[in-house]
Amino acid sequence: MSAEQNAGDDDLLSIAAESAAALLDTERRPWLVGVAHMLNHPLDSEFSAEAVQRVIDIATATTQFPSGPIDFLSKGFEQELNPDHRIITLRGVDFPNLELKIGFGIAGIAGIVAVGLTRSDILADGSQHPGAVVLGDLESVAADTTVLAIGAAIELGYYGPIALQAGVSYDGPGRELTYFAIDEDSARLGPVRSGVDRFTPVRRTLTFRTDSEPREVHGFLYEFASDISRQFGMRPQLVTNLFDEDIPEYGDDPLGHKARQA
Repeated sequence: MSAEQNAGDDDLLSIAAESAAALLDTERRPWLVGVAHMLNHPLDSEFSAEAVQRVIDIATATTQFPSGPIDFLSKGFEQELNPDHRIITLRGVDFPNLELKIGFGIAGIAGIVAVGLTRSDILADGSQHPGAVVLGDLESVAADTTVLAIGAAIELGYYGPIALQAGVSYDGPGRELTYFAIDEDSARLGPVRSGVDRFTPVRRTLTFRTDSEPREVHGFLYEFASDISRQFGMRPQLVTNLFDEDIPEYGDDPLGHKARQA
């Protein structure tokens, strides 16, 4: 791939991230945003509401999705249909401050998948921390974006490079972020960095093949999460738990080519 193509792909991923953030109330609360772009997919194809449902079905059949703090209920989401994109919204049942949005066809491009997650500045213990960003949440956004992108690729019959980005969008008062992570000694969630001006978006490219296997996807996710966790001064805290080393193969997992051929 040429430098010009790489630059164009980077620009398109940036546009997708900006378009996704524009659909969120980032002036009120921080949103963790993941975007994926199937690089060689036709830009003008449409992502139907039926296709969205099939992608969700594929993702929920995997061993990974959803990985974050919101449980996915097959009938418990709202789907917003727009001329050029589809958005699914889920909210926490016991924790209404939690909100997850999944977008398809963002920026009018069928090959774009986006995920947005917010805690509304409220942590699991109920305490309020403006600008709070939890490491495990950001890892989950990276993981869910990846799995949904693969689900979309399967639905669209796409095999090839998928560019991904995970970042934080926040335009609230002060705009400073505080990073939270679980302390390895006390196992308690606490601040690890404060007064952060911005989170530098993390990008990686996954090559999805006809013979890709879940173990490869997990390896990719771990590297993705490692890039994210470095900005917290930590190691990955969520993605390490997504793969069970005692199970050599996930034969029924749609991420594996054997299940896709069944």
